[in-house]
Amino acid sequence: MQEILKVSSIKKTFLKDGESNTVINDVSFTVKKGQCVGIVGESGCGKSTTARIILGLLNFDEGEIILSENKLSPQNRIRLKEIQGKIQMVFQMPTESFNPRIKLGKSIKEAMRKTLTSEEKEVKLKKLFEECQLSYDLADRYPKEVSGGQCQRAAIARALASDPQLLICDEITSSLDQVIQRDIIELLKQCVYKYHMAILFVSHDLSLVHEFCHQVLVLNDGKIIEKGTIQQLYKSENEVVQNLLKAAYLNG
Repeated sequence: MQEILKVSSIKKTFLKDGESNTVINDVSFTVKKGQCVGIVGESGCGKSTTARIILGLLNFDEGEIILSENKLSPQNRIRLKEIQGKIQMVFQMPTESFNPRIKLGKSIKEAMRKTLTSEEKEVKLKKLFEECQLSYDLADRYPKEVSGGQCQRAAIARALASDPQLLICDEITSSLDQVIQRDIIELLKQCVYKYHMAILFVSHDLSLVHEFCHQVLVLNDGKIIEKGTIQQLYKSENEVVQNLLKAAYLNG
């Protein structure tokens, strides 16, 4: 399979009160086309920081990131507009990721390629709403006028609007109830199947990751401490991994 993302030995250090704090340390992994890779770990382990570095929202100190043959390094940063369309991110709080003064339909159209005509954008918008199981009348509503689950579906529709090669999902189900969580996971499964895209799924919940991720990375204190399938993680003797597995079992 084609390699969409390659992360090699990235490191990120923050300065706080004059002291350096390494939050990402020598993290390396790959994501291939049509593959879902989960990043799990306890709060503060570096999951979201890793996601934001890949997206380009945060700089990093060492290492290299290759996204569809575009190289990012501390010395050679890619501008966000150069990777726009190739990578999209869905955030934890969907209402906060939308402009509250712009209706959902318009926000999603703004994410589409500029070369599309108004008619083509309208057709694509209807298709995205259908695929994300949203009633089309919601396109004329503001983010605060829909439910959390509907807004998260709209956020996924907006992410898909630019036909990305990689979709990063950062704790996108944590604010939703369990029924809606499963619906969102099913939607992501369909996205992988239909678009053959790659997904990086960041979560603290191994039970959700188990639903559709081909490979799982376990982060702890900014380092990958385990890597493999869920079945392989069950054989791990690492205490952090075992705690995550127990939490997933109890929550399931």
